[in-house]
Amino acid sequence: MFFFRKTPKISSSSRSVSCLEKIEIGGTEQWLLMRGKSVRLPVMLWLHGGPGSAQIGFAPYFQRELEQHFVVVNWDQRGAGLSYRKNISTDTMNVDQFIADAREVTEYLQDKFRQNKIFIVGHSWGSILGIKLAERYPELYHAYIGIGQVVHMVKGERLSYEYTLREAKEAGHAKAKRELLALEEDFFYDYRKLATQRKWLGRFKGVMYRQPMEKVIVPRMIRSSEYKPYGYDPVYKGISIFH
Repeated sequence: MFFFRKTPKISSSSRSVSCLEKIEIGGTEQWLLMRGKSVRLPVMLWLHGGPGSAQIGFAPYFQRELEQHFVVVNWDQRGAGLSYRKNISTDTMNVDQFIADAREVTEYLQDKFRQNKIFIVGHSWGSILGIKLAERYPELYHAYIGIGQVVHMVKGERLSYEYTLREAKEAGHAKAKRELLALEEDFFYDYRKLATQRKWLGRFKGVMYRQPMEKVIVPRMIRSSEYKPYGYDPVYKGISIFH
C-alpha cells in the first residue's frame, strides 16, 4: 500500500494555496505547509515551540480563520517532525543555525509569493527565534507576534514549577506533591525531570485550559494526512533528539 502526504484543499479557487513542500534549508531537507484562500494574501510564518515540537500535523485544525486572511506557513524546523533526520549533525543544532534557517525560509517565501515583507509568529521556543529575527532583520518583516513569549527561560521554568506545586497542594494531590518535591532546583536541565513537572503542569491546566494536550493535539497528529503514514512518530523522534 502506498501513502501520499497531502493537505486538504481550502477551496476550488485557482488562487487558493494548500500544499506541502520539501525544500533544502541550511544544507538539510526541511518541510513547509502553506495554506491560504488566496496567494495574494500576506504571508504569516509560524515558528513552533519545543525545541522539536513540530505542528504541521495539527495546525490546520486551529488556523482555519487565519487562512481567510493570510497565507499561513507552518515550518517543521530542522530535526523536528517531517524535517527529522536521524543522522543530522548535533553541531548544527544551535540557536544561530536555527536563526539562519528561519531567514532562509523567510527569503524563500518572499520570493515564492512576491512579497517584500512577511509576518512572523513565534510560540514558546519559537518566540526566542522570532524576537531575534525581528531584531537582526527588521527589514524582512511587517511585524512579529509572540505567543507564550520567552523572556527569561530559567525564571520562567521556576515560576512554572511554583505554579504546579501550588496547584498540587491546593488539590491535595499527594502523588503530585511527592514527585514535584523530589525535583531539584535546576530540574529543567534534565529532560526526565522536566517531563515529570510538565506532566503535572498539564494535569493542573497550566498548558491547555480545557483539556490536556494529549487529548487535543496528539489524536489530530495521528490522523493527520500531512504526517501519513507515520502519524505522531516523527514528532516524538524530533523532540527526543533535543534532549
